[in-house]
Amino acid sequence: MAFLWPTYTAQSVLDITPEFLKSQGITGLLVDIDNTLALHDCPEPYEGVAEWVTRVKEEGIAFILLSNNSPERTKPFADRLGVAFLSHAAKPLGKGVDEAIGMAGSNPMMIGDQIF
Repeated sequence: MAFLWPTYTAQSVLDITPEFLKSQGITGLLVDIDNTLALHDCPEPYEGVAEWVTRVKEEGIAFILLSNNSPERTKPFADRLGVAFLSHAAKPLGKGVDEAIGMAGSNPMMIGDQIF
């Protein structure tokens, strides 16, 4: 099982540039939905998030939505952004986190609004 701890903080995901990610050797992002990419239970991402996701993916960085939510919440949001997803992830522990790390490459970064 992977152990996670905070390394960086930002006010918004939009402050995390693809250039910064690449400079840190980040190969993929494991990103929460609620209060990170959108308001809790809102089907629409925050303004600018869709463009940010596109820029990240264009730089060759894997993007996985990693959520404790059900597939009914996670899949439509992932489809809207054109990204992979794992739901019922049991973050910050659990099989979902390990599976997402495997999908994201050798040096992923997890992004979310809370640290447990």
